[in-house]
Amino acid sequence: MIGDRMDTDILAGIEVGRHTVLVMIEISSRASIADFPFRPNQIVNGVYELLDDPVDRDDDSQ
Repeated sequence: MIGDRMDTDILAGIEVGRHTVLVMIEISSRASIADFPFRPNQIVNGVYELLDDPVDRDDDSQ
């Protein structure tokens, strides 16, 4: 389960036994993760980090 919210996306993934990936955006911060009694399996800055061949976020030619 990939999501940007600990209280909905990550919790739902954990409840169904899936690998969870928290995507850090304005809604989530690393400090806020400590507020929850559960943890995602993986934390990324953006979904681009999950690609096998990541694209350069700053490259407008794509």
